[in-house]
Amino acid sequence: RIRHRRGFAMAKGPGAKPGRLKKVTVDKLVATGVIGSADASSLSQVADLQLSNRGVEDLADLSGLAQLRKLNVAKNKLSVLRGRVLAACPLLSWLQASENDISGEGLQGLRGLKALVTLNASRNRIASIPTSTLEACESLKALILNDNQIESTEWLKKLSSLTVLVLSRNRLGPRVNSRHLANLHGLQKINLTGNGLEELPDLSFCAESLVELRAANNRIGELPPSLSRCRKLKIVDLGHNKIASWDAIDALRECEAITHLNLKGNALCNWIGDASKDRRSESNRSSGESERSLPVNPANSDGGGPGGEAEAAYRERLRVMFPRLVIMDGARILLKRSHGFIKAEVDEDGRPQGADVPAPSSTLPQRSRTMRGSSSAPPASERARDGAAGRPKHLEKARRSSGQARELQKERKRKNAPRGDFFMLETKTPGMPRKRVKRQGVQLDLPKQGKEDLEKGAAGNAGSKQPSRNEAEVRDGSSKKQKKKDSSSSSSS
Repeated sequence: RIRHRRGFAMAKGPGAKPGRLKKVTVDKLVATGVIGSADASSLSQVADLQLSNRGVEDLADLSGLAQLRKLNVAKNKLSVLRGRVLAACPLLSWLQASENDISGEGLQGLRGLKALVTLNASRNRIASIPTSTLEACESLKALILNDNQIESTEWLKKLSSLTVLVLSRNRLGPRVNSRHLANLHGLQKINLTGNGLEELPDLSFCAESLVELRAANNRIGELPPSLSRCRKLKIVDLGHNKIASWDAIDALRECEAITHLNLKGNALCNWIGDASKDRRSESNRSSGESERSLPVNPANSDGGGPGGEAEAAYRERLRVMFPRLVIMDGARILLKRSHGFIKAEVDEDGRPQGADVPAPSSTLPQRSRTMRGSSSAPPASERARDGAAGRPKHLEKARRSSGQARELQKERKRKNAPRGDFFMLETKTPGMPRKRVKRQGVQLDLPKQGKEDLEKGAAGNAGSKQPSRNEAEVRDGSSKKQKKKDSSSSSSS
């Protein structure tokens, strides 16, 4: 049910969608139930305000929300962020304003937000940002402006504390002025995907901190030599560019810490397309079909056809260049620890001497050596010969712990006391059956009353005189004779 009051809609009933708020004021937030009440004590407790997908067109009044730290106005119809409104929230550190109609001039309301740390204004209509807009944001660390129309980066000069910069799918091409980025000494992640760039900017200013570089879907033909100084790089995405030779990526040779590398879609990997075309043409000639037959997946090549040797050489060269590589062109090339692999040896300086290579088939766990449903399982003698040399540590530990548990259980059974011992007795403790006391014996964590019962039973059994073997035999013999007499008398009668 939707009830209209004071020019806005409010949802009623359980499970109802949040109502529309074209113009946001404190009174309307109270009326819709977003805020408890309009008194000063309630407003001072509001630290997180969620107004996403509410049809908001204007942030008119946020007075009284002095403790507000998170504001989410994504997926609305905002065209401007008013400075006088946001000035009422001096502690605001996280602002989500994506998927609106905000332009560059509409961000001028951020001038007074000195505590702002994260700003997400992606998927708007921002073409340019005035230099004075973000100049006062001294604490800004993460700036996300993807899917806009930005053409210049001059406004980045004063953001010296920035660590994450996302400018993907804008209009920065064909090149970015490196001087605009010179003050970003602590930059850790930068995303320049889909900007029509022909060359990467000089990133030597953040060589000691840069960890992630993404510049896919551009027109980059060669990497700048200054990139070799970024030796802490771990993630590099250069897919779908114009890299045609190994010399073009020679600047990455010094970046041995790279674990994720993507070069898919470059001319350097053209052997994939050539191999698929050659196999398709051969199959069409042999079968007499047209050129529009079913495509052949180049990943299924066994190395003997066209592209197989080139693919193997390509992968081997990348593994030699980057010994810590785990993900190559979106595919995992290094097995996980649970799959089993041989760890590369490390020298005195902590650098790997060789690449991590998969473990041989004899050292892998038995399940990974044979396919499911396969009848060609190795014989028992071969499985026993493999032993635990190549078994992963966690599997070996589990095997040892289970074996120790079985041995301990056998030892307890062997040490099981004969009849008449104290833990064969029944206890008076409620909920303590006789069988459980027999199995666990003295090690059982019993209540105090149960322990006293066990101690009394043990003392009684120890003090009572046990019959000797001869006396037991005489007693058994006399009982047998008495049974015979009873049986004979009954038959005679």
